[in-house]
Amino acid sequence: MKISIRALLVCLPILAVCTLLVGLLATHTTGTSAHAMHPNTIPEQITDSAVNLYKCDNGPQSNCSVLTQLDEGDSVQVQCQIGSPNTGWWSYVTAPDYGDTGWVSNNYISGGPNSIFRVSTCSTKH
Repeated sequence: MKISIRALLVCLPILAVCTLLVGLLATHTTGTSAHAMHPNTIPEQITDSAVNLYKCDNGPQSNCSVLTQLDEGDSVQVQCQIGSPNTGWWSYVTAPDYGDTGWVSNNYISGGPNSIFRVSTCSTKH
């Protein structure tokens, strides 16, 4: 099969744009930092109103900055969790309706309040 130079020059930009679009679908942007979507997220829902989604540099805690407030019934994608029965459980979640990713206490997630089944332990404090 012979491919002409003209056909190659027409197809090459199309292939480049498609590759770029696939890359954009695999990530999303929050503020100035890009987060890769985790392939093994667990869908859950928020169980109360005015639940804070926290941005924490040193692991989850309630004195971090609040990214947004989630409402009862909001969907979240749980990426991982950290905690214990003594300290309580927190999940690192993405809130697709808000475009934010942060920490939420498992007390306000449908799979909580303890460790959520099928959710892995966070390897870093995000």
